[in-house]
Amino acid sequence: MAETAFFYPTLMTDESGNVSIRFKVPESITTWRFMSITHDTDMNYAYTENETVAKKDIMVQPNMPRFLRLGDRAVIAAKIINTSEETQSGTATIQLLNPDNEEVIYQQQQPFAIAAGETTNVNFDVAPDDENNMLYICRIVAKGNTFSDGEQHYLPILTDKELVTNPRPFTQNESGTFSLDLNTLFDKN
Repeated sequence: MAETAFFYPTLMTDESGNVSIRFKVPESITTWRFMSITHDTDMNYAYTENETVAKKDIMVQPNMPRFLRLGDRAVIAAKIINTSEETQSGTATIQLLNPDNEEVIYQQQQPFAIAAGETTNVNFDVAPDDENNMLYICRIVAKGNTFSDGEQHYLPILTDKELVTNPRPFTQNESGTFSLDLNTLFDKN
């Protein structure tokens, strides 16, 4: 997170003594403290301090699994938070993309409506079944007429096959040949 959002030490006033500034804050949802010290050539000075909050009207927070397995039927949930003072509505979309070329492999949409200051959940059904794609980019976006927000994360897909190792210790203390019956390692059924 950037500690300073804006710093420009030599701002000049207009004929009325006003200064206008415009800048973009870093992409951090947080409270920023604004401080200003001004003076003129006669050493008259003024100091002002205030706070402002950087936030979006709608924010998306996905709850991503660490991984999925081939053949899983998973539900990926996301929270949609309305920080504005009016009801918002729109469409939430999940996309699974190929990380090599960002081709959309899977997409699902859901409408949502959320009251001012409230939070809602959206759930998406995902069932990875392509053995050729073992890694996806999972992108979740909430979009309306005047807003959009989203996040994307890598989503690894593990194989549905699992290597099983059954150790069988043995000790050979003398020279010669030792025979080990491996049939005991396999299930009789």
